[in-house]
Amino acid sequence: MDSRGGCAVRSFVMTESESRRPAAREQVESPMNKRPSLLDQVAVQKLHHNGRWYVLPVDQIAYIFLGSASALRSIHAPWSREAHLETGDVYVRTLRGVTARTDFRQFTEIEVRLDQRQFILVNRALMVNLRRITELDLKGKIKQIGIAAGDETEWLSVSRRPLELLLQRLGFRKRRVVPVANGPGPLSRPGRNS
Repeated sequence: MDSRGGCAVRSFVMTESESRRPAAREQVESPMNKRPSLLDQVAVQKLHHNGRWYVLPVDQIAYIFLGSASALRSIHAPWSREAHLETGDVYVRTLRGVTARTDFRQFTEIEVRLDQRQFILVNRALMVNLRRITELDLKGKIKQIGIAAGDETEWLSVSRRPLELLLQRLGFRKRRVVPVANGPGPLSRPGRNS
């Protein structure tokens, strides 16, 4: 009912080309096209605990990683040298320093289900909870972030491309990254006039 006592009628205008494509209209409204809902908690299985599954609130995740050699090389912590993980599985590291396996089989599956304001991809196989970063090491060739997990700070390598976004998300002013020259540039070639 509208304010005058009559029924409110919603009208819309459809172009002729749109009216000929009913499948396209249905496709847009289909639940299959909606983004999956964000996770508040994740089912995890602690390593070496008889297959029992636990529910872990997303806020308790320090970082998420793919079970791969490259991901383990990016994690600089004592536990990572002795870890025996299944290649391809997705794992989480909790604030208490516990490593647990998730039921996700692809890293992108969990990536789209987490709040992008809270989690950021720092390389192809490693995503961190921004709220759990405690330190930054930006000196030298390899840039690292410190994450509090358990009683220690675990250091994670950050790839070059996501570094700028990470710094912005942490409140740094936008920086101009100057590439490091690996050798003489085109202006210093012998025989070239200045």
